[in-house]
Amino acid sequence: MRVVADNPILPREAARQAMARQDAREAMLKRMRLVAKARFEANKRLMAKAHATNLGLQMANLYTIAIGIFLIQFPAAGIVKAHGGVLNYVSLIASVFVQRMALIEAFKDYSGQARALHDCAMRVNGLAHQLELDPRGDPATLEAYRRAYEHAIQDAATNHDRIDYRAAQLDPYSWRGRPTAERWAIVAWRASYLCNVYGLTAVILASPVLAGYLLAQIQLG
Repeated sequence: MRVVADNPILPREAARQAMARQDAREAMLKRMRLVAKARFEANKRLMAKAHATNLGLQMANLYTIAIGIFLIQFPAAGIVKAHGGVLNYVSLIASVFVQRMALIEAFKDYSGQARALHDCAMRVNGLAHQLELDPRGDPATLEAYRRAYEHAIQDAATNHDRIDYRAAQLDPYSWRGRPTAERWAIVAWRASYLCNVYGLTAVILASPVLAGYLLAQIQLG
């Protein structure tokens, strides 16, 4: 009877393939978690932007109302006599500006985008949990999870921005014990976040004041 010697290459190859499947599984899990976290961050950013923009528009609307009431109630005031035309012009321009910006921002629908991203993040996060608990690691199983992940991403009406992906990478809410390079990266991210969320609100609030100041300087000159 002929005995075939065991081939040491076969167990080694099987171990290599098993490790490759495990690496692919871990890479998919990492991608799912990162994307889900980025979309949760996008949800928070867009909701904050919606609230900030709405507040800015309401405050700018108050500018126009306050100026109009002031012009009517205090026609003999010194500032009205000196700059009544400027104030009236600024009130009218600010009113039109607020109406236009309100229409533009309503069309962007930050709240709707935030909800869509939150729902997508929940689906991707659920897939990540399922994959984490699934003991199977064969290519067919991983391919099924990949297709489900791609379907969840494609179903979303909008996508997260780079600033959201960067937040998911950095985890900028923890500061202690971070290396100096990461701290500087967090500072840069926070500055970018403030500009993204509150930049338009600052422009809305500052525009009527700046326009009135410039017109007053022109009139005085």
